[in-house]
Amino acid sequence: MKQTSLLIAFLIFAFLGQAQKFSFHCKAINDASGEPLANVSIMAGRLEGGTVTKNDGTATVSFIPAGSIVFTFTSIGFTPVQLKLSFPLAVPDSVYTIRLTPEDKDLDEVIISSSRTDSRIENTPTRVEVLGAEEVDEESGVKPSYIASLLGDVAGIQTQQTSAVTAGTSIRIQGLPGDYTQILRDGMPLFGGFAGSFSVLQIPPLDLKQIEIIKGASSTLYGGGAIAGMINIISKKPKLGKKERTLLINQSTLNETNIHVFLTDRDKKKGYTFFGGLSYQKQTDVDKDGFSDLPSTEGFFIHPTLYFYPNARNTISVGINSIIEDRRGGDMRVLIHRPDSAHQFYIENQSYRNTMDLNWENKYSERTKFNFRSSVSSYIRNISTNVFGMKARQFSFFNELSIVHKSPKHDLVAGFNVNGDVFKKRLPDSALFDNYKYYTIGLFIQDDWHIHPKFTIEPGMRVDFHNTYGNFYLPRLSLLYKISPTLTTRFGGGLGYKVPSVFEADVDERDYQNLLLADDVVSEKSSGLNWDINWKRKSAIPF
Repeated sequence: MKQTSLLIAFLIFAFLGQAQKFSFHCKAINDASGEPLANVSIMAGRLEGGTVTKNDGTATVSFIPAGSIVFTFTSIGFTPVQLKLSFPLAVPDSVYTIRLTPEDKDLDEVIISSSRTDSRIENTPTRVEVLGAEEVDEESGVKPSYIASLLGDVAGIQTQQTSAVTAGTSIRIQGLPGDYTQILRDGMPLFGGFAGSFSVLQIPPLDLKQIEIIKGASSTLYGGGAIAGMINIISKKPKLGKKERTLLINQSTLNETNIHVFLTDRDKKKGYTFFGGLSYQKQTDVDKDGFSDLPSTEGFFIHPTLYFYPNARNTISVGINSIIEDRRGGDMRVLIHRPDSAHQFYIENQSYRNTMDLNWENKYSERTKFNFRSSVSSYIRNISTNVFGMKARQFSFFNELSIVHKSPKHDLVAGFNVNGDVFKKRLPDSALFDNYKYYTIGLFIQDDWHIHPKFTIEPGMRVDFHNTYGNFYLPRLSLLYKISPTLTTRFGGGLGYKVPSVFEADVDERDYQNLLLADDVVSEKSSGLNWDINWKRKSAIPF
């Protein structure tokens, strides 16, 4: 009987020892700055679920069985860390310090170019929304020929079809017409005036890295035309040791066909990206009313860019972007070459857009960087209708030199640029408006002043000298306050302007012959304020 009692006691003790659970305590910090890191994900080996660190960087993992466990700590922008421990611990209540090191290659996904300081989005006082690589890649499979539908998914932005005949589309930000939004390609504004008509319909997403959107007056760094906001389209760049080969073939039920290819590669001294594609849309009458709902569209795209890396401090890129497109819509009988006296209506736009750009970046020191960029663009558009025709060309240019200096308390950017448009009708026609030559010289300066880890103020100033419409003074001020690691607020405002133009996106091509820009028309000026509160938190299933 005594032996039986001892055996039962031993089994109970063994069971309790096997069932005993332990806890693990830790604190995650930024190894570079020593600051605590919130929302660091923690996964514990074979155990299911996970947890995240609190605002002070601490976390506790409970109900850990005896034995060896490997903990993995991950956070966007930092190198993952692993820690192997055996339970029970020698000192059960120990708090382990987990040091996460910032990792440059991950920061590429959260760094914005529109600030010109290459700052992380959460540290920028100006509210910038980013459509990253994941959204852009998804759009490449949904709508390979252009990015208009992708932009329409952002809150506060609407895509508005301005022409049912040619499928012309403009982007409205905060309710303002599309002509008040400035569209940039890699920071260069070449999509205005006559050359802006089909801009968002001639930018395929396959060779794009991300799209940055600023809502509200944002003329301080990039000049006029951004009364409603600004959209900066960023191209992909080659990465060392990462070769990419992408072929996209698409066929839709609405008679659209796309064949696009993207290639990129890089070694230590040189690299390249190459995008090429063909798009074809057959005229389609969806509602069977005798008129095309989708125009006949034939497009050819090519965008090769060469990159050179003479040394660790310098990067030089040279690129060419060419687009040839023919859009034709209207009466379906005319489109299938069967017109008669009752069926004659059509509108056709043939466009040839060719751009060459040069970008030189010099990292003078760890804190100072110089950047020179230059671009020239030729846009030819031939308009044909059943009542009017016009052929014209717009030559655009942009040159800029800027400097960025970063210190512990300040991110300072300053520079000047010269840009212009030269519009000329190629053949005599009945249009009333004349040829024009515009050029603008701009000087700008902006400082991100980090007064406190939670508070940043961003004052900026720009002065533009326009050869026809005079001088413009464009101050701007933005504030960022980090209420907590999950809650931030931004407040900002500034001035903007837009010079007059007869080329509005919603004007029917047949009405061009009746347009006239009066001599006493003056430029539009604006003032705007923006305030937003943002809450973001990474969640996980607790143990």
